[in-house]
Amino acid sequence: MRRFETIEWELNNLRPEFPEMDIRMGVELDYQPNQLKEVESFLANTPLDYVLGCVHTLDGIVVATHKNIEQYFDGKTEAEAYGYFFDEQLKLIEWGHLDGIAHFDLIKNMGTDFMAHLSQKITNSRSSDV
Repeated sequence: MRRFETIEWELNNLRPEFPEMDIRMGVELDYQPNQLKEVESFLANTPLDYVLGCVHTLDGIVVATHKNIEQYFDGKTEAEAYGYFFDEQLKLIEWGHLDGIAHFDLIKNMGTDFMAHLSQKITNSRSSDV
């Protein structure tokens, strides 16, 4: 929290120097389902203009780097690996304390047909809603 107080102070000092610019403060949150209460408290007590969310970690593995991604894909079909990623993103969206999603296609470089899996997931979701 102190870090954001410092950033807010710095931004408040910059705004008069650059009145032609709309300087705002935001944050990108890593979706961690076991920490949502703490994150909600942080958001309630931090003056942010926007909040982005992202899924960086799956099954305890940071999938935001090429270094660990093979470990996540190991033992899964591409459809399973992407499907779980999409499911976690949907949970993040349904949580609802966001203005947008960052890195929606974070793991696309690790498989062969990200868009086909995304299209299939959307199609399946729509047919299950009927």
